[in-house]
Amino acid sequence: MESSETQSRKRKTKTTVTQDKIEQIKSTAQLQIDNSSKIESRIQVAAYFKAQLRGFTPGHELDDWLAAEKEVNQ
Repeated sequence: MESSETQSRKRKTKTTVTQDKIEQIKSTAQLQIDNSSKIESRIQVAAYFKAQLRGFTPGHELDDWLAAEKEVNQ
């Protein structure tokens, strides 16, 4: 049977590891959000130029976006 001191140390270690893991996850999530925002901005710019090339005629916005998305993700 473990002493209460040993149990207390184990709990503290688990808490520390868990807190470290949470910070790591937060950091990774923020990087993913930042990268996602950059990618979306690049898609927006590319879609704008595609629309500009065709004279901004309406009805092709989705096609512009999808084509721009494909280009940016290649």
